[in-house]
Amino acid sequence: MKKIIGIFSVFLLIIGISGCGANTNKKGACGAGDPQVVMVTDTGGVDDKSFNQGTWEGIQQACSELGVGGTYIQSTNESEMEGNLRRAAQEGKIVVAVGFSFEKVIAKVAKEFPDVKFVAIDAQPTDEAGNPVSLPNVFSYFFKEAEAGYLVGYIAGKKTATNHVGYVGGIKNPPVQQFGYGFIQGVQAANPNAIVEFQYADSFTDVNKGQQIANSMIASGADIIFTAGGAVNNGVVEAAITQTKSNPSQPISVIGVDRDMYQDGVYDGDKSVILTSAVKNTGKAAFSAIQALKDGQTPPSVSYLNVNDGYVGLPDNNPNLANDKSLINDARVSLQHAIDTSSLATDKEAVASVITITINGDY
Repeated sequence: MKKIIGIFSVFLLIIGISGCGANTNKKGACGAGDPQVVMVTDTGGVDDKSFNQGTWEGIQQACSELGVGGTYIQSTNESEMEGNLRRAAQEGKIVVAVGFSFEKVIAKVAKEFPDVKFVAIDAQPTDEAGNPVSLPNVFSYFFKEAEAGYLVGYIAGKKTATNHVGYVGGIKNPPVQQFGYGFIQGVQAANPNAIVEFQYADSFTDVNKGQQIANSMIASGADIIFTAGGAVNNGVVEAAITQTKSNPSQPISVIGVDRDMYQDGVYDGDKSVILTSAVKNTGKAAFSAIQALKDGQTPPSVSYLNVNDGYVGLPDNNPNLANDKSLINDARVSLQHAIDTSSLATDKEAVASVITITINGDY
């Protein structure tokens, strides 16, 4: 009996040792080559059908085409980010941090690991006072989200049957705001009589909140909703599918974000509520950075990626706009004019000075 107890005790001890310090948030892997790339998500998670997922898809492409190894660590709340980032730096040679919230911690961790390269998506290292700082091993990538927002806003303004559209943002941070600012300017350029419902969910994870906001906007008359909220998008899509199936004569369309969300809106076989998507190609940025670093090149300290670079815009294929090629072209022409004339506003005060349509909600 003592022998059995002793063996059992050793077994428990082995389990305890093997589990000690285990990273329960780490999942997924691709490739087995060098260098090892470790991605750290923000709170939306790697399957958010948005920027985290898009970035991971870019890393998977790097595994396949460049022969690197890749894995990811998921952050369920902001308090985990610093620890997750440090753990990633201990395990990888290239760390990809996704999201604005990493600005608070990436400078601290990057200084601790000077031989590790950090790729920051939508983030730039800052000092304790919040001022941007430049570090030789951190490479930041930002996107002109307002340009993509403008394109889909123009399309929404032309396609709405009710002259009433909506915007659902996740957490009110600069990228989410930029999508919204561009959207309302695009709507106005296409349809000066339109009304825009505008609301933030204050979350990138609350699917129910997304559904509630969407249902409220639909009840107010919105028939097209642009959603830029991470996993919140799933709730908006579900609301649109439910409303469309229950009342086919008054369908609700959703405009996706970050990646082509057409498949995420499929229902009843081959139908989809996704009108189009405001693509923000974080995966392409991650792939480009990994490729440069693998080849021994040093990317710029800060890169700003835009529609003319091919990093933001519309999907290559838009099944629900198959008969609207001229509309897509008109949207691009209108956006290019705004860019060329520097008339695309990208801060709240400037937006307020040019907007004449009705906006219900605080943008």
